[in-house]
Amino acid sequence: MNLLTTGAARDLRGRLRFLLVGLLLLLSACQSVTGPDEPGLSVAPEILRFGQARNSLPVAISNTGDGMLNWRIEQSPDWVTVAPVAGAATAQDTVLEVTVHRASLADGEYTDSLVVESNGGNQTVPVHLTVDGPFLSVSELSLDFASDRAGQTVRISNIGNGVLHYQVRESVDWLEVSPATGELTDQPGTLDLSVDRTDLSDGDYTASLKIESNANSVVVPLSMNVPVPGG
Repeated sequence: MNLLTTGAARDLRGRLRFLLVGLLLLLSACQSVTGPDEPGLSVAPEILRFGQARNSLPVAISNTGDGMLNWRIEQSPDWVTVAPVAGAATAQDTVLEVTVHRASLADGEYTDSLVVESNGGNQTVPVHLTVDGPFLSVSELSLDFASDRAGQTVRISNIGNGVLHYQVRESVDWLEVSPATGELTDQPGTLDLSVDRTDLSDGDYTASLKIESNANSVVVPLSMNVPVPGG
């Protein structure tokens, strides 16, 4: 009787040890799969396409895991700036502003990468950009000084990409333009025009304002009237 009782107890202890070892192995496996408070990096969009016209795009950094995600921009093209360049994220997304700078680039297609490194993994985001040349645009198709206007302002813009170099050529002595030369990138400029009626006979006058550039040229017709003295 005692031998049977001792054998049963020994068998029970063996089964309990087997169950305990199995439970410990299961807990260990679950911990190795999920990890304690492990963050995960997600970057969207996965590709940045600036094309011919866009100069900035938003990028969202998300934490798809648990705990704190610490990230930083490890690599970016020379013609790209990113703000901010590092940070930390938990549940809320962090939105970055990625900006391209076309002025220093020649015409063509550009492809590079933005690399985000973190304690939740790394991600590489391809960046695509198309650069076209500059193009001169003038706000006025014609100008009329009538008989009483002494000055007017013309707005000039570079609606293309890169650097636009321009030079103004006046066709008559009674017209002055300032500045006579300059360059434009993404910000517009202005030309100040003035006419001098001194020593001119009364009557109607016409001329042309020619703006030449390293891209295209624009001619703006001008008209002016010199009134009869005392009229």
